[in-house]
Amino acid sequence: MSLDQTLRDLVRREIAAELSSLKQLADEFRNTSLQLGALTQLAKKLGPLMGVTVSLPSIAKRRGRPVGSGRRGRPAVAGRRRGPKMVNDRPCGIMGCKRPARVKGYCAAHYQKLRNLRASSRLPSSWVDFPAPHSLADVKLPRGRAAVKAKAAQAALAAQAT
Repeated sequence: MSLDQTLRDLVRREIAAELSSLKQLADEFRNTSLQLGALTQLAKKLGPLMGVTVSLPSIAKRRGRPVGSGRRGRPAVAGRRRGPKMVNDRPCGIMGCKRPARVKGYCAAHYQKLRNLRASSRLPSSWVDFPAPHSLADVKLPRGRAAVKAKAAQAALAAQAT
């Protein structure tokens, strides 16, 4: 017998020893699932005799996420919002906005606008964190062609200043 064959036999025995416990678990699972199938069939047969209809969901027919697997491992609760429901009587800091303040004194929409204005360096100096309710004027941002024209006008003003 060669060294190569001896090494192969040694590796084969080691792998078989490590996988024996896994094989036992697989056999137990198979036996349990067979017993569960037999109990299901028995329940379906005895159900009409007892006046009960037995309808068990088939695992193979289900699609999508498993039941109870919510976002990030939390259980999904039907009819509930994702974030915590905040009870807040304070209104948004923008004049005319009827929504309650949620973040830094602004409603969700105006806070998003604040973030976008800050990222594009167009944030007015009056827009501060935690303003008094209804104390700030809303900023109307140009859209579409008007935005392009406004940007070009701003660039022309900057070029004239230099």
